Amino acid sequence: LVGIFHIKLFHRIRDLFKKWKIKNYFKPMIGGLLLGLLVLFVQQSCGCGYCIFGGGYESIQSAIDGELAVDVLILLVLAKILATSFTLGSGGSGGIFAPTLAVGATLGGAFGIVAHAMFPGIIGDMQSTSFVLIGMAALLAGVARVPIAAIVIVSELTGNYNLLPPLMFASTIAYLVTSNWTIYEKQVLARVDSPAHREELTIDILENASVRDAMATDVMPVNTKNSVQTVLHLITKYGHIGYPVLADNHLVGIVTFKDAERVPAEDRGEVLVEQVMTSATSLIVTYPDESLEDALRKLVLNDIGRLPVVDRDDQSKLLGIVTKSDIIRLHAQLR
Repeated sequence: LVGIFHIKLFHRIRDLFKKWKIKNYFKPMIGGLLLGLLVLFVQQSCGCGYCIFGGGYESIQSAIDGELAVDVLILLVLAKILATSFTLGSGGSGGIFAPTLAVGATLGGAFGIVAHAMFPGIIGDMQSTSFVLIGMAALLAGVARVPIAAIVIVSELTGNYNLLPPLMFASTIAYLVTSNWTIYEKQVLARVDSPAHREELTIDILENASVRDAMATDVMPVNTKNSVQTVLHLITKYGHIGYPVLADNHLVGIVTFKDAERVPAEDRGEVLVEQVMTSATSLIVTYPDESLEDALRKLVLNDIGRLPVVDRDDQSKLLGIVTKSDIIRLHAQLR
């Protein structure tokens, strides 16, 4: 219930500051003024006003050590919620995590003292301080809707795993009670709604598409006896920077702009394609029934821009060619 109050008050004060028709840089000033007045009031009331500043770790330690009376703890619960709301709601700099732990710790400490007073034979002095840790986990689980994380964090912070059962019980109850509220408005309901995890829960389009769907079949090949200058002329005319090389209608290699460019300009009319091409023995190919994901992986891992598509039973039989652009184009169409 305190968690719900914390969430609603935080959002109410933030919305109030948003509605004010004043310059944004004045809002943190007003928030700071309200925080200062709150600190002075708490300092005059119980002498613990400065515990409100910062993350609240001082009040957590004082609650664990049992140095604070129940009325002081309750006052710190309300004051810390207000202080966090004034600071962040006005646009000031700060976080939610540490203040939430501080509120939970002081609330748990107050509950422990009351429980010890009511049931002294069941709950001892040492046991009452354990409620500080339980309160930290419960409020964090309720406010941020992270019960498992709250249990683990509090256990690791304290190095005490003896409280795991009550931590689990309190965090679960707090999570269920506040399940319709969260202080993090951008928090999605479940993992499936998270953009960060969407890829983990969906099958990539490329897994279900084959090379046959994207490859080009109207391939313009070159012959082994063509000159390098002829290849450069084709590149200039058609814009393709790689061409399969055929001999007697059999794939024997592939030649690219990089291959042709290595040849000195004065020799390009004499040097033949067969002298500079990547031969079929070291050629990386793909097949019509291979998935586009596998084809793309071959392109990326080998840092190449195109793959000859060949028959599985006869790899000298050229069926087409597929490029990164072909795969990207099909992916955009299927989405």
